[in-house]
Amino acid sequence: PCLFIGSGARLYRQSSAAAAGSLAHFVPEDQNTIRASSVAFLSMTRFETNDTDEIASLIPLYIRKSDAELNFSR
Repeated sequence: PCLFIGSGARLYRQSSAAAAGSLAHFVPEDQNTIRASSVAFLSMTRFETNDTDEIASLIPLYIRKSDAELNFSR
């Protein structure tokens, strides 16, 4: 399963859902701003049932390069 979050998730929702099918999950619109409180809110249900992951196994996969990376050669 993959959780899509952020402005890129909004922009590429249709193509992400088409590529990942039922494995694609999207946060509610009011949770797309990435901040600690959003992450805590999204994980609270699993945390309360002790259904957690090893932090070292969590790997972000960015849809595109950051603006800094895109503009580096300028």
